[in-house]
Amino acid sequence: MHPTKNQKDDEKAPSIGENAEASSQNGVELIVSQLRNSRGEPNSSSASRRSNALSRVTSHLTTHTIRDPGPPPDGGVVAWTQVLCAWFAILNTWGFVNSFGAFQPYYEIILPEPASAISWIGSLQAWLLFSIGLVSGRALDRGWFRPIVAVGIALQILGIFTLSAAKTYWQLLLTQGLCTGIGGGVFFVPIMGLCSTYFSTHRGIALGIVTSGNSAGGIIYPVIVRQLLPTLGFGWTVRVLGFINVASLAIVIAFMKPRLPPRKSGPLVEWEALKDTPYVLHVIGMCFLMPPVYGIASFARDTLSMPYITSLNLVILLNGVGIPARVLPGFIADRYLGVLNTFTLCLLSNILILFSWLAVHSIPAYYVWTVFYGIFGAAFQSLFPTTLAAYTSDITKTGTRLGMAFSVIGFSALVGGPLSGALLQAGNGRYEVPIVRLIMDEDFIAFGIVMLLFLAFPFLVVVSITGCVAYSRTKAWDKARNQATVGLEGTPLVGCGEEESDCCDTNDEEEHKKYKAKEEADKLLTFKRKFRKEFRKLWNGKGREDVMKQKEREDRRKLAKAVARELDRRERRRARQAEQVGESEDLPPYRKA
Repeated sequence: MHPTKNQKDDEKAPSIGENAEASSQNGVELIVSQLRNSRGEPNSSSASRRSNALSRVTSHLTTHTIRDPGPPPDGGVVAWTQVLCAWFAILNTWGFVNSFGAFQPYYEIILPEPASAISWIGSLQAWLLFSIGLVSGRALDRGWFRPIVAVGIALQILGIFTLSAAKTYWQLLLTQGLCTGIGGGVFFVPIMGLCSTYFSTHRGIALGIVTSGNSAGGIIYPVIVRQLLPTLGFGWTVRVLGFINVASLAIVIAFMKPRLPPRKSGPLVEWEALKDTPYVLHVIGMCFLMPPVYGIASFARDTLSMPYITSLNLVILLNGVGIPARVLPGFIADRYLGVLNTFTLCLLSNILILFSWLAVHSIPAYYVWTVFYGIFGAAFQSLFPTTLAAYTSDITKTGTRLGMAFSVIGFSALVGGPLSGALLQAGNGRYEVPIVRLIMDEDFIAFGIVMLLFLAFPFLVVVSITGCVAYSRTKAWDKARNQATVGLEGTPLVGCGEEESDCCDTNDEEEHKKYKAKEEADKLLTFKRKFRKEFRKLWNGKGREDVMKQKEREDRRKLAKAVARELDRRERRRARQAEQVGESEDLPPYRKA
């Protein structure tokens, strides 16, 4: 039975009503959205668009949306762009700190404060630049690179422009010492840590280029101070320095790009690093090697009677020779000697140069000394962050470890300048004698200890070089073991089957078994035990008995090879003769070697 026309209309009626109801709802929603727009209230679509825009901004500021990109690219446009930006950052942080040698003689002239009090300005700035890294380095690992760098740059620029209006000692201490120190410390360590994540094998040359900004800033800022201070005065000279900071640091915040995702968890201080003995000893050693760059110009003015403007040439020269000296050691470390070996050689050379400072009594000799100190001092300073990064197996912890190290080293920077000023006052302004006179007059035992250390210096050099060689050998052994490319050497030099037992040397077989057992035991060694073993081997050397045993083994191997070759030659000749006379069937089958 087919439905009638009226039944069909009745069936269609509900659908028409539903459509009408839906259209009315759409109309109501359209009217409500129009009313909200007229009142300024956000609707759902605009809210979603704003949330998307907010998420894009947040993802640009943080690294929480970055996935693990794999191993470092070790080059490329992006990686070398980070090197350039980090160079600008070091130019405006440590370059400005190193230029304090140009400000200190001027402050000693215009302020009634003693030299030890004025030194607190530069020491406070350097200490904050180091110690703030404990927090700011962790910000890189957390994924907040851009916000923390932006805050640091703002504080740096604020401190420089307020310095231009400073008149008293406390104003200089708060602006140049406190504000610029905090600002530079906030963004210095994260930028160094970020740059190291882009390189592996070329990390030494990359960080060497970055740290050359230290010397470049030490040239640019003193030159500007020297040229503009007599004509423009202190205020506008410092403002020019501030404009340089604004232009160069804008490039940093615009082009630096984090590569790694943030760490999910981790404390502010990585306590596991304190169990890493090489890392801890390296940081402690650097605490006693803060460079005395602040006293370069003061020594020339006080001891050699050099004018203030002329003494700035020494600061410029010191930093100028440091530019190639910061780049070349990184290249040598990557290609030839390794980071630790190169660092040790530069450090020992720098110590010898510092001892020779006592022999400087004329202006030409001081220029020569400044050149040598600028070369070797800049060389070992440039390799310091690279060695710390080499001690860190997990590159995501690089920022935290750098921050911890710089925070500890900052205390020596804090007390180094004022302590030097106090020693100068104890020596009546003489740079040569305050420490020696203090020791000899008050503590003869301390003087004996110092002399003992001085006489033991050649022994320390030998121990250091031996340790470097042992470390490089152990590092190569560990790398080969991790790559599973090291196997047991050796198969016997001649075949020693059942039929040829008389051709092998019994003693050589025993030595070979001992060698195989030794190789198997070495595979189970840790890095520390292998290093101790290599160090003892290098330190003890080879005795006469060991040399004779090695010579006997070589003679036995040569004899066994000669016997095997002679037997093989005779067997081949016999086989050829048997084939010629047709008696080859009566001979044992010939086995090809």
